[in-house]
Amino acid sequence: RTAACAWHATCIFRVMRIAHVSDTHLGFTEYDIEDPATGFNARELDVYRAFDEVCRLVIEEKPELFLHTGDLFDRARPPNRAIAVAVRGFLSVAKAGIPAVIVSGNHELPTAPGNASPLEILEAAGIAVARQPALFRFGAIAVHAVPHSRSEKRLREAVAAARPITGSDFSI
Repeated sequence: RTAACAWHATCIFRVMRIAHVSDTHLGFTEYDIEDPATGFNARELDVYRAFDEVCRLVIEEKPELFLHTGDLFDRARPPNRAIAVAVRGFLSVAKAGIPAVIVSGNHELPTAPGNASPLEILEAAGIAVARQPALFRFGAIAVHAVPHSRSEKRLREAVAAARPITGSDFSI
């Protein structure tokens, strides 16, 4: 209860903490600099270390939700190492009891019809992934996930359809 709610003596404000990250681009290999210890692309390893640090901080801070909004991977066909880093990171967050949602960005879109998205591996591991507009519920939290779309019309329709969910304390 708070004095800021003078219009109603019983107002209760709830606060929710969300860890939000976007555009991690796992698998990014620009700049032809080799890491002398591993022989791998140094920039690629920097990106993996940064993502590992994000996951460590999410676990340490214990938010109610971990949200990754687009371009988890740098390309639609990332290296296996990038997929392994993503799976390991999201599973460690899940093991800590923190729900996670990954919303697909344009970099995860398959370049040819019939090709799979690398996000399908994370879905198979039990992570909530939105490759199409989706609603995810985690107790009192509802997440309207609207991924990248090549169709402006479909994007507008998905955004317009996102409405507060009855019975949820938070609709994101």
